Amino acid sequence: MNNLIQTITDYTTALEQKLSALEARVTLLETESGKLKTENEALEAKIATLQAEVATLVAAGAVAVQTAEPEVE
Repeated sequence: MNNLIQTITDYTTALEQKLSALEARVTLLETESGKLKTENEALEAKIATLQAEVATLVAAGAVAVQTAEPEVE
């Protein structure tokens, strides 16, 4: 009976350690995800700003818009 209790205790301890490690990993991934989301939002804002600037320049005739031509084989 003591053997069974010890086995269950050891197994429970091992599971608690794995759970703790997984919780730490989830926390790290959530932090990294938040950083990437913030960086992505900043890049999207820069892209929108640049697109608006290009549109303004095109409308003013300051920049010619180059369109891609299909490749002919």
